[in-house]
Amino acid sequence: MEMTFGGRYVIMMALFSIYTGLIYNEFFSVPFELFGPSAYECPDPSCWGASTGGLVKVCGPLTHLVWILSGMVLAEYQFVPQMIFLNSLFGYLSLLIIVKWCMGSQADLYHVMIYIFLSPADGLGENQLFAGQKMLQLVLLLLARVSIPWMLFPKPFLLKKQHQESLAHSELSSVFYEKVLLLAWGVNNVAILFIGVIVFIFATVGVLLVMETLSAFLHALRLHWVEFQNKFYEGDGFKFYPFLFALLPEEDA
Repeated sequence: MEMTFGGRYVIMMALFSIYTGLIYNEFFSVPFELFGPSAYECPDPSCWGASTGGLVKVCGPLTHLVWILSGMVLAEYQFVPQMIFLNSLFGYLSLLIIVKWCMGSQADLYHVMIYIFLSPADGLGENQLFAGQKMLQLVLLLLARVSIPWMLFPKPFLLKKQHQESLAHSELSSVFYEKVLLLAWGVNNVAILFIGVIVFIFATVGVLLVMETLSAFLHALRLHWVEFQNKFYEGDGFKFYPFLFALLPEEDA
């Protein structure tokens, strides 16, 4: 039981891989027909409707899009331009996937998405899925390009505002001095003054000294272990053995 608990994540990954193989109608990358034709056995989009793997090909990008959209809700001021940018490109791609799956079309969606940027004014030819698609692509491309400066330009001003609103180290010292020590001094009570002085001392030492020292230590540690050693340290060499007289031969002792 202890071994099973220690390997619980491996067991979960194995079960999910089996589940994924069943969805894709495959076993060790070999297609079979337990639920109808395999997606790889029938790559033609016209048979996606009868294939469970084809349904996965459609639902996979849509699920990923919904996941990203749910995270963008937390983006605050960048929520609107991010939503515009994402849906102008990946939302449009998801729409094309659904239309292609429903129609059984042979349209090359890779070609469509690439040439939105390379040649937006060119015709779609056999890759056109519905009327007005070219005009829709031009509008979406314009929205995507407008959303980029919308996301980038306001950010420095917002960061400056957040920086001005946050308490710097000197401002923390002023807060501790004015709100603790001076208030306790003005009460004209020895006990309250004593408590105020103790609180001021502990706040100054704890916040301004201990926390700042810890912050500097963590930054130095990150720079050394993550930034430097990740690029240059290889760790190949000889195992370290501490010097002990007991390990020396008798003639050398």
